[in-house]
Amino acid sequence: MDSQKCIWMDAGAVEYQLCPLKLNCDLCDFHKEMIRGCRTHSSRSVSTMLGIRCPDDSVVQFQPGLQYLEGHFWFKRIAAGRIQLGIDAFLWHLFSSFHRLLTPKNTPVLIQDQCFGWLLLEGGIIYLRTPIAGKVVAVNPFFLAEEIKDTHLYLAPEHELWIVELEVSTPNKFTSLSRDQYTSQAKEDCSKFENINRVQDDSELSTRFRYPRMDKREFSKYLLMISDNHAFIC
Repeated sequence: MDSQKCIWMDAGAVEYQLCPLKLNCDLCDFHKEMIRGCRTHSSRSVSTMLGIRCPDDSVVQFQPGLQYLEGHFWFKRIAAGRIQLGIDAFLWHLFSSFHRLLTPKNTPVLIQDQCFGWLLLEGGIIYLRTPIAGKVVAVNPFFLAEEIKDTHLYLAPEHELWIVELEVSTPNKFTSLSRDQYTSQAKEDCSKFENINRVQDDSELSTRFRYPRMDKREFSKYLLMISDNHAFIC
């Protein structure tokens, strides 16, 4: 049978696992178990805590030519029926320990809310779902490197950090945010994080403002909430 590596094997989360479903992860029982945390290869103390950078609305950019969506995603029209899709500086700030992007190796036609990429962080994998349906025609060459050395992607111009290029049929149906709406969203999401972070032990007071250690389940809930259910960690 012609099978390829499971995304979890590519990500290094398991030593050996093949995919018989052509990377249709939403139908895979093994994938669902990994998401639920039922199968792990590390200790509980390591697997349930995550060191992340606190979000800061000062890094928020609103670049002309990009159309920002609810949930910190954006798209840019580059030709008739073709867009580039990315995430904003707010999310890149949260994902400062990111070191690699994994995408399906074929060129799938994505339905809305289907996974189109996995971001490998120190201590977890971010699962990205597309807010826009379309056919993947390209992946940003920057993310094809085996490992990304720069951990300050939130400082780079967002249009350079598109993740995938899609052929789409109806991009006009998506309502983009105004500058004021987008800025307000970022401030609200910073406040939500601060409210969660207040439950951290006071002994972490000296470090929590930049690199708190947060329970992965709590962070996943937060990420789902601010991304409009288009990103979570596992």
